[in-house]
Amino acid sequence: MTDVPPPPPPPPPPTSGTFTKKFQLDWKAIGIGGIIVALAGGLVTFGTAIGRITAMENQGARLEGRLDKQVDEVRTVGQQEQDKLKSATTAAQNSISARGDELSLLAEDKKKELEGFARQLLDAMATSKSAPKQSGTTSTSGTQTTADPLGVPIGTIIPFAGPKDRIPEGWQSCEGQPMLPATYPELYSVIGTLWGGDKGTFFSLPNLNGAFLRGVDFSGQVDKERKSRNAHGVPGTQQDAATAMPKRPFATAPAGAHDHNYRGVDINPGNWQSGGSEKPSGRDSYSNRSTSRIGEHTHQIEGGDDETRPLNFAVIFIIRVK
Repeated sequence: MTDVPPPPPPPPPPTSGTFTKKFQLDWKAIGIGGIIVALAGGLVTFGTAIGRITAMENQGARLEGRLDKQVDEVRTVGQQEQDKLKSATTAAQNSISARGDELSLLAEDKKKELEGFARQLLDAMATSKSAPKQSGTTSTSGTQTTADPLGVPIGTIIPFAGPKDRIPEGWQSCEGQPMLPATYPELYSVIGTLWGGDKGTFFSLPNLNGAFLRGVDFSGQVDKERKSRNAHGVPGTQQDAATAMPKRPFATAPAGAHDHNYRGVDINPGNWQSGGSEKPSGRDSYSNRSTSRIGEHTHQIEGGDDETRPLNFAVIFIIRVK
């Protein structure tokens, strides 16, 4: 009779440690191989976790690098905008400073002009106090008029061939000087403020510096642009310079030697090459050739001076004031 082996001992009761009954291991049943497999699986899992952590760290580093790059770009753009603003501010300050200097110069020039005008008025007033009374005849209107033996009336403008310091007594150069009506009542009664001034306060002599004189065109047939004057048919009105189309046309500047392409049309189609110089095959005639268009363009006119003027000689225009 064969001996029957005793039954295995019952498993130990569960403890309160790390393993519960469900996860208790039968080390003898698993054996060394099982333990190695389990450890290998754990190592693989641990390696995977480490790889994931490393990937997350790399991704974080990349994100940090992108963020740093974006921060640098923002800083660069901000610095550029700041530099632009600084440059614009500097340019504006320079422009304002330059404009201020220009206005200061203009104000200084205007001040000098007004001071000169005031001196002329004072001189005119002083002359008025010291001027002797004029003798002459009285017109039917009650206004005293004076004429020299040649009968030249007050207000007459003539060219004077001598220098300025030789202008005769009773005459003055036509340079726009201010005059007082009380000092020159006869002249004021003739020209009034036609040539400038403030009615009742002062009046101005004609300013003919460098200018030509032109007769008033009462007919309206000669002064073609008389409407450009501020008052038609009135002495003292000014008309700006103008240039009419010359009777002898100007010549355009030479363009230099150059060629123009042309097109050809063969009456009898053959071996004609467009733009060529050979005649078409088959017949000795061709027609309808024309130069190619080079588009709308202009040519510069050579020559020209700073002004349009006839042959002239300089004189001093003087006006009789007394």
